[in-house]
This record gives sequence, structure tokens and C-alpha cells, in this order.
Amino acid sequence: MFFASIVISVLIVFAVVSRIYTKHVFDSVEYSASLSATEVFEDEDIFLYEEIANNKLLPLPCVRVDTELPEGMRFRLHRREEPAPPKKASGRRKGPITSRSLKDTKNSETSVSEEYLRGYVQSIFSLHSHRKITRRWRIACERRGTYSISGTRLIATDPLGLLTQSKRIEAPTGRRATVTVLPKPIELPKFFAATYHPSGELTAPRGLLSDPLRIAGSREYTPHDPMNKINWLSTAVHGKLMVNVEEYAEQNRFGIILNMQSRSHELNPRTPSNPQAVELCISVCTSLFDMMSSGSVPVRLFVNAPPADAGLGEESMLMIEDSPIIRTREFAGRGDMIEALRLLAVLPMKISCSIEKLLDAVADDPLKFADGGNLVIISPFIDERMINFHAAMKRSGVRVVFYITSTSKNAPIIPEDVEVWFRTYR
Repeated sequence: MFFASIVISVLIVFAVVSRIYTKHVFDSVEYSASLSATEVFEDEDIFLYEEIANNKLLPLPCVRVDTELPEGMRFRLHRREEPAPPKKASGRRKGPITSRSLKDTKNSETSVSEEYLRGYVQSIFSLHSHRKITRRWRIACERRGTYSISGTRLIATDPLGLLTQSKRIEAPTGRRATVTVLPKPIELPKFFAATYHPSGELTAPRGLLSDPLRIAGSREYTPHDPMNKINWLSTAVHGKLMVNVEEYAEQNRFGIILNMQSRSHELNPRTPSNPQAVELCISVCTSLFDMMSSGSVPVRLFVNAPPADAGLGEESMLMIEDSPIIRTREFAGRGDMIEALRLLAVLPMKISCSIEKLLDAVADDPLKFADGGNLVIISPFIDERMINFHAAMKRSGVRVVFYITSTSKNAPIIPEDVEVWFRTYR
């Protein structure tokens, strides 16, 4: 009888405790999450701060928090591997004890920490009454874009761990709930090589632009030199065609066309089928902006992507027939660099206008796109249409340079006067 009364008392206590926890476990429980930065570059780390507070007398023995990050960001975690216990020697040790053997023994007793990345984590909290716990997670920002902290779910159990209750926490709002990951420049000479004179027959310029009014000398004419650079006086003196060697110019204005189309013919005309090649185009564009901003060279960007999806208004929109494209203001200097990177960070992976239609518009009105006489086209591919476009722009006095981020080449022969920089694979 005494044993039965104890069992009944335990069941009553369990029922009362379960009832209390079921009804009041999430009362006065506050959860918040915030980021340590609002703007970083690719491959940089930031911190996510999780804070959970229990503002009541009822303790929380076990609360699990499931936190998931958007694609492009991952938790940087560490896994500690404990060493295996040393084996007992079966007999006398053979050979002398050397410093190497002592070092190996010492290392075998030390745990090894291995770093790995993960898109979500499950953390466990145990809170007494009126207590607060804050945890910090290191997050790797792997890809450009704008990311926000998503909502999470709290799962709490009673003291015996038999009953569970869950609660959905909405996504936090505010300045510290969103981070913009800016694209990072890359080393163009390391990842790209030119198709003309790869053996170094000519001196490479320090930049893409040259000033025809700043003559540094003359050299022998080559087939890729334009006719307007011929120095007729030097030609008469040397008895052979000579061209001017122009110094690098820092104040020329030029335009950049960023092609979001990954192939000549896309399966879906509004979405690139090779987004990795387009992402590399954005990295090349970032590198050019970085290079030109150091010399305060004005540059204007044209992108065949929908301006509305990038958060841009009509002032940054240009209509090509019935298709809108992005046309930015001129960026010049370090002060404008951050604004250009913010635009590249939010560029949508969408196509608003075919590159063929865009090049036709440029050929019809070169001054609208290359009023400084220099144009850089960054594209995942090059085809016969682009080669013909280069010839048309050359006749108009516009220098065109191509950066190609994949091996897609639909042009059978690239003339020697076409400056193309292809991606290298090392």
C-alpha cells in the first residue's frame, strides 16, 4: 500500500509539472539574433549573436534552438578529435629513446581540431529562472549578395525530457539583421591571359587606356595596331611603318558592358544556364572598378539585367527597344567604389536583354556607351557576332577589350587586332 501511494504521488507530481511546463514553458522567454556587421567582402567572417532569456521563476532545463543560414553563408565550426589511448608495450622497447620518439608520443596525446563548414546548427540551452545566455557563432560569407537572418524554432522539454513543446520565432528585423556581402576583386594577370603576343614580344601597358597626346616614343608597326597611331614622320626617317607609343592615361573615360548571358543561345532566355561563369564576370568587373578607382578614371557600367530586381529606379534604366537594362552613372575614385560594389552585390542572376540586341544598340550609337573611346566587354563567351562588333567599333574609333570567363568560343578565328583575355586554368 505504501509503495502504491508513492507511485501515485509521483504520477501526480509528474502530471502537475507536465501541465505547468506545457502551459507556461515559453512564457516570458525572449530570443534574439543579430549580426556583428552589415557589410563585408566575400570570404570574410562575421559573427552571429544568439541571446535567449528566461524572465520567469520556472526554469528551463533544456531548450534546443535550430538555426539555419541562407545559401551563401555557412557556420565555421570545429570538430575536436581525441587521440586513441596508447597501446601497452608487449615487451622491451627496441632501440634507444630518441627525441623523435618523444615528440611523436607527445603529439599522440594532443587532441586535433578540424575546421568544417555547415549550413545549420542545433544548440542546447539550460536556463535557470531570470537568466540570460548569449552565444556567438562564426559565419563564413562565401558568396556576394544580401542576406537576412531567418526565423528559428525553439523546442523545450520538461525536467524528465518526456514532453516537448515548440515555438516558432519570426525573423528579426532591424539594421543588424541583414548583411551585404560585396564581391571581392581578383588578380586579373593571374587568372587571365591575352590571346595576342603571349610570348612577350610587346611591352604590356600598365592599364587598359592610353593617351594619344602623351607620346613616349615610336616602334615598328604590327598588324594589330590601328592606322591612326602611325607616325608618318618617324616612318619617313626609318623607311618602314612606325607607330606612336602612348603613355598610360589615367583620366580617360570608358564604359564596361557586363554580359549576364552565359551562352549564345540560352535554354531559358531570362536565366543564365552557367551562373558560375557569370559570377566570375562580376568578379572581373569588380577588379576593373578597383583598378580604375585608384587612378580616378571615370567608368560607366551597362548590364543586361532587370534594373527593378537590383533595386534601381528609372534614373539607372536604359531601354533597348522594349527591354530595360542597367545604365549607371559615372563612377570615379575611391569614394564611388563602394557604391559600385553595392550594385554588383545585388545584381540578380537574370537576363533582361540579349547581348546581340545590346551590341546592335551600341554599334548604332557608340557615343552613348563609349563616349571616352574605350569599351570593355566582360562575357562568359565570345562569338562571331562580337568579332564583327569589334570591327565596327574600330571603324568608329572605339577601342574594345574582351574578358572571357569560360572556354565557350563560337568564333572560329580571332583576328590579331582583337584584344581578348581568356581565363586560364592552373
